[in-house]
Amino acid sequence: MGQRADILIVDDGSTDRTWEIINQLHQAHSRVRGLRFSRNFGHQSALIAAWQRRLKLRT
Repeated sequence: MGQRADILIVDDGSTDRTWEIINQLHQAHSRVRGLRFSRNFGHQSALIAAWQRRLKLRT
C-alpha cells in the first residue's frame, strides 16, 4: 500500500459537539477534514457529498 489517506467526516446538521470535535481532530491531524451540512439531509446525501468532496480534493 504505502499511501496515506485523508479522513473526511460529515456533520449532517447535528446539534451536539460534532463540528467542534471535527475541528479539534483537524487541528491535531491535518489529514482529517470536515464537511458540514446546515441541517440533516439524510444518510444518502451525506455519502454523496462526501464522495463529491473526495473527488474534488483529489484533482
